[in-house]
Amino acid sequence: MDMEIEPMEIIDCKVEVDGIEIELNCEQEQVLDCTMEKVKYMENNSFFLLIGGAAGTGKSLLLKILRDQICQLHGENSCLVTAPTAASAEKLNARTIDSTFLFMNYDPFEPLPKEQKKALHSIWKKCKVLMIDDINYVNSTVFARIDHRSQDVLNTKQPFGGLSVIVFGDLLQLGPEERAPVIYRDIERCYREPRDLTTPDSPKILWSLFELFELQDNMRMRFNPEEAQILEKIRSSDNVAYVQKKLLEVCKLGEDSEIGIGDVMKELKTLREAHPQKKFVILVPDEHMVEQVNQVLTQVGPVGDFSPQEVTVKQTNTVLVDGAEEEDDLKVTKGSQVVLTCNIEEYNVHAGTLGTVMDFEKDTITVEFPCGTVDLERVSLDRSNWKQFPIRLAEVLTIRESQGMEFDGVIIVAKESWFTCDMTMLEPGHMYTALSRAKSLELCRITPLDCFGWKTSKSALTEWERLQNREEMDSNNEMNIVQTYLSEKVDREY
Repeated sequence: MDMEIEPMEIIDCKVEVDGIEIELNCEQEQVLDCTMEKVKYMENNSFFLLIGGAAGTGKSLLLKILRDQICQLHGENSCLVTAPTAASAEKLNARTIDSTFLFMNYDPFEPLPKEQKKALHSIWKKCKVLMIDDINYVNSTVFARIDHRSQDVLNTKQPFGGLSVIVFGDLLQLGPEERAPVIYRDIERCYREPRDLTTPDSPKILWSLFELFELQDNMRMRFNPEEAQILEKIRSSDNVAYVQKKLLEVCKLGEDSEIGIGDVMKELKTLREAHPQKKFVILVPDEHMVEQVNQVLTQVGPVGDFSPQEVTVKQTNTVLVDGAEEEDDLKVTKGSQVVLTCNIEEYNVHAGTLGTVMDFEKDTITVEFPCGTVDLERVSLDRSNWKQFPIRLAEVLTIRESQGMEFDGVIIVAKESWFTCDMTMLEPGHMYTALSRAKSLELCRITPLDCFGWKTSKSALTEWERLQNREEMDSNNEMNIVQTYLSEKVDREY
């Protein structure tokens, strides 16, 4: 069943996520119920599911709910959650794909040494479901390596080691790093022979196993349908002239030729002064641009420079340590915006939460979060020989690392460097990913603003339509069940 649900705004279900009661809309509840039905009957019947949709539809929220419910049903270690980037893993209190599958120190499709394999097997032996967030960032070679590692560790030739797999994401947002094969294509040619030898029973294109459960309601912008419509047009490259006109009315930042770091920082200050309770961030295409802004920020006041501290790893855990590379130094000033990188249960503050540095001492950084002020100390980093403060600077981020995060407004710099007025050739999905981080387009600024230079991947559009329109013999019966289910929800609501 490739499930496409009619958008509905009915709020019908309450669940608890990270200690907070959340209301689900009807389509979110339906996807949750249908997925859990698969989970209940998955013994010897693995399933492969994409929960997809535009930004703001609740994909990451459903991931957290499903993770909790699967663990309640099958036990604490029955669900393995991972994500391609540190930023996306942090907000789920999970590990990256490289860390989860120990990819860093081994060649693709190379079996693990006996000790590492035994250690991973002891962790995974009770696992029944693998969840991967931001699947659009995962290239097909990495996906095949996940399949291979799962089979190797769990001692089976079944795809993904016999695990059911649920992936979350939006193919129309940013894809894998440049030149990497997208997830719905075959892997790099140089790896096909070892892939075929090590995972002979898996399909060459693993993506062909997956069916789509689509979310359509943009809950982030549910009170502003016009802005939601503009974002959807950007997502699908529809009616570019209309989008250009609308964004010029609210989002243009000065004259493009005059915009530099100072101008952007001034606009950021203006937005924060006008909206002191709201959170803003600068988004740029390139990491070097991030570093240049951070250098400027460290010149505005006393700087706290915090080096990581090496710790002794217990001998029993060394086989799962990713490597001994030292963590980066952390530099902050009073007033720096930062993002938390792990959960702090004592204060009920969770990874991905934005805060402001209020003060710092030798071994303490005081950060004000929405829940209150917290004195942070260094913590041990998972599978690492180092301890460091669990925060990262978040005044400016690359567009790629911002996926999955949410702000009240963003300032987008669509240039190849701070020292040119020429618009960089953004990757497909770049601008949609950036703008969709914001709750309101009125609180966004863009420079240069040229919608005609923004791109959407044609192959991603084609693949998304294929997933939506994929026909199966029982598809009509399935959709009748869906419509009946929704009708019953409406009847119960009234």
